[in-house]
Amino acid sequence: MAIKIFSKKERLALDILKIRLYNQFVLELRMNFKKGERKMIITQEQAKALRRKKADLQLKNYEFAFEIGVAPRTVPKILNGDYKAPNRIYASVMEWLAKDY
Repeated sequence: MAIKIFSKKERLALDILKIRLYNQFVLELRMNFKKGERKMIITQEQAKALRRKKADLQLKNYEFAFEIGVAPRTVPKILNGDYKAPNRIYASVMEWLAKDY
């Protein structure tokens, strides 16, 4: 296997690329940790399981919101999936999902 030796110009281009990728990564981290609050993602699969359990228990959205301790306007976000939920909401939703099911 031959080892490629980069020229000075190629090394500079790679260094610039590394810096750009690092800056993009840091920016995404900052967006996810806005106001010091960590967020967890409720995935599509979790949302599907939540919808099934909610349907099995025949709960309306406001009843579901009361059970998990969130505002009723948050329920559609949770049930659609791909929702970046604060830790408190994520924990209460997952506890509700695991309880008696």
